[in-house]
Amino acid sequence: MINENTNQVTLNKLFEAQVEKSPNKIAIKFGEQILTYTELNNLSNQLAQQLIAKYDLSSGSVVAIMADPSEWIIISMLAILKAGCTYLPLSSQFPKERITHMLKDGDAAITLCQSHLQDKIDSTKSQIVNLDKIQKTLDYYSKNNPTISDTGSELAYIMYTSGTTGIPNGVEITHSGILRLVCGANYIPFDEDLTFLQLSAFTFDASTFEIWGALLNGHKLILADERPIDFHKLDSLIKNENVNCVWLTAALFNALIEEYHQALSTIKYLLTGGEALSVKHILKAQKLLPKTILINGYGPTETTTFATTYQIPTLTSEIDSIPIGKPIQQTQTYILNVDLSTTPTGETGELYIGGSGLARGYRNQPALTNERFIQNPFSENKNDRLYKTGDLCRLDPEGNIIYTGRIDHQLKIRGFRVEIGEIEHAINKYPDVNQCVVVTRKTDSNTELIAYFTGMAKSGLENEIV
Repeated sequence: MINENTNQVTLNKLFEAQVEKSPNKIAIKFGEQILTYTELNNLSNQLAQQLIAKYDLSSGSVVAIMADPSEWIIISMLAILKAGCTYLPLSSQFPKERITHMLKDGDAAITLCQSHLQDKIDSTKSQIVNLDKIQKTLDYYSKNNPTISDTGSELAYIMYTSGTTGIPNGVEITHSGILRLVCGANYIPFDEDLTFLQLSAFTFDASTFEIWGALLNGHKLILADERPIDFHKLDSLIKNENVNCVWLTAALFNALIEEYHQALSTIKYLLTGGEALSVKHILKAQKLLPKTILINGYGPTETTTFATTYQIPTLTSEIDSIPIGKPIQQTQTYILNVDLSTTPTGETGELYIGGSGLARGYRNQPALTNERFIQNPFSENKNDRLYKTGDLCRLDPEGNIIYTGRIDHQLKIRGFRVEIGEIEHAINKYPDVNQCVVVTRKTDSNTELIAYFTGMAKSGLENEIV
């Protein structure tokens, strides 16, 4: 259990404690590549020692990572933290313009990048360090844990989310926010023998739960390499590696329940969320997967992955919605009116979240930070803040939070937070588009985005893009 008043523990120090406790236990597996806790620690130490020795990095420097799924993403993340720095995950699937903005806004000192992805990086925004070449020189560096001075209040990572203006917002997450998510939390028993599957891209905040939930508790982490996901291969991977704990976006969960539920038949703890859950698919899952514990996990990126969870009981009849539950440890939730007064049970208001999971704020956006992270009116400590989620919610008689909608045009699709304004902004940049409006359309198992636009053609007819 991480004490709420302790702010000296960091991810790297807690990981190193697990290495001492279980040195020969498998830490990660990717395909045929297996690393024990000692081997993973040694490689990340050597990379950290090289980063410290060769590059002008100071405490808190930002180091970006762009790599295909492999054990080197995990090694790099650990090395960056061991060097006293902050990691910034990048996806090669992002548009180059978005990557350039993230590197500039994040002030990335260097970018660890695989050779075949280097053309995605603007080298004027961040020095490129070839991750393939640097692996070959690690033996010249010490396997000892670097000696650095850092605390849980330091930044662990910066993750970029959608922005209303079309410009992504960098969310700054601390070590202590992650520790409160996966150390001593009671929504799953982290002290059981668990094998996690990292199915989420490491640019998506669900990976925080997968990676650190495993490595900070001495568990095994299986890295998936299929993008997009092949259900048959996923089934084989889960069965062959004895995976018993997974996180799925609501859309992927729905698709698996409809098309290939047997892939989940041996899972003990199945967490899902990212958008409102389908009651129909939860009911079907409970019939098809009677031994699986289903948990609804809710939380914006700004609150470090999960703020509330709900272990779904056996449903005997159709209900309107699945609650998002109650706050996890070191987290406070309030449903408030526009005047910041609390709403009575059953009355809808906006959800505000407080506690140690809150992000420090938005990178280089003090005005937006002050707008979304307000002083907590219910605390005597003037430094306590609440995050204004924009989610409309109400309490049921059991004290569970029910999500009812948004107060703005933001939405979640396949677990990713999307701003309608950002999509419209991108489409309006096409020269043949005159004006564009984006709307959503619900299907049985998914949410679709539809863009209506008027073009420059003489007919002026509306068009539709799905």
